[in-house]
Amino acid sequence: MSANSQPVPFNWQQVDQRLASILHSKVSEEVRKLIDDDVGHIRFQNMHNGNSMAVPSSRLQMYRLRTDEWAARLYEGYCEIWQTQRRHLSPEFLRAIVAHAIQTIVSVRKASVVDEFRREEQRKGSPDAGWLQPAMDAFARDMVLLLHKWEKESEFDARTVQYMLEAAPEGWAVKRAAWDVITAKARIRTLEAGIASIEARSKMAESALNGMLTAETPAYRRANVEQNLAMLREQRKELRSSLDEWQVRLKVALRDVAGIEAPSISASNEVTPVAKESQVRRPRSKKTKGIGVRQRSKSRQVAPYRSEWKRATKGLLIDDPKMSVLHICRELDNNATKMPKKWIVGGNRSFETAYKNQILTQRIHTAISKIRSDLRKAGVTS
Repeated sequence: MSANSQPVPFNWQQVDQRLASILHSKVSEEVRKLIDDDVGHIRFQNMHNGNSMAVPSSRLQMYRLRTDEWAARLYEGYCEIWQTQRRHLSPEFLRAIVAHAIQTIVSVRKASVVDEFRREEQRKGSPDAGWLQPAMDAFARDMVLLLHKWEKESEFDARTVQYMLEAAPEGWAVKRAAWDVITAKARIRTLEAGIASIEARSKMAESALNGMLTAETPAYRRANVEQNLAMLREQRKELRSSLDEWQVRLKVALRDVAGIEAPSISASNEVTPVAKESQVRRPRSKKTKGIGVRQRSKSRQVAPYRSEWKRATKGLLIDDPKMSVLHICRELDNNATKMPKKWIVGGNRSFETAYKNQILTQRIHTAISKIRSDLRKAGVTS
């Protein structure tokens, strides 16, 4: 494409339909397996539960969460397809993902879930099914709100790309940075949706265990639920660690955009005296000539921490750079983060208790300060 040629107007048919079909099949298979696992555990955990609404309400909650996760995976997948096709990112494309893909899956899921519950009630022949219509109406409203959420998310992304391209319409670096930003945001939403589903499942398991304390429950059932809960917690930690890394990538990408857009003004024919003086005083080094944005951003990325508590602390500081050490310790305890052996005193396994120990206070404070410093040097926090 020549510098003077205009990009072809976007049309949804430009998306490779064969790749799109593969994407839908793959995501559908994966999410349906998750849903089947959800339902199986919900039924098992609520055996002999006197609350007849426990299973239906839990299922509907998981259906909604998994639909959100389904939508997030499709959004991310279509972005990958568009990149694979070597297409330019445009606001119209991002809006079209919701209009053509996510809207369809939300509508299909709403209809299929309502039909599933109505067929179950018909098979049971339950005379007392007054709960069904209100529950289905509430689920339908949840699906409408979910679609509205994705419309807002895509519109926000579309406007972000629009403003970036308007700032430097002919700049290849801006187009690459736009892809970095949208890719990071799409991945973050997928991870957040997955974490939300796992957290909901964990709360259900915890509630089931609490109910088993007051009933004569076989030991094998309690052990099964406890094992499942431990597995969910491990999955959540892994996703949280990945989420932390992608949040760092997003911040770096956004800073790259700011660095690209600022000097783009000087690319015009009209150069101010201040700009000329700046160019004379700070000539461009030959060694850095031609280095792309992606290469420059690597030097500002934070090296991944091996320690679980360091990864968790990094995530907390990204969200709130001014968070106190005591508050960080409390959050680490709330998330059941494993504490380093060198900080364990006696039977203590609490970060907060360790921090209040006179021997460990300075050691913990120094370790967390080091993480703060790493984030500042990487330009992730200020």
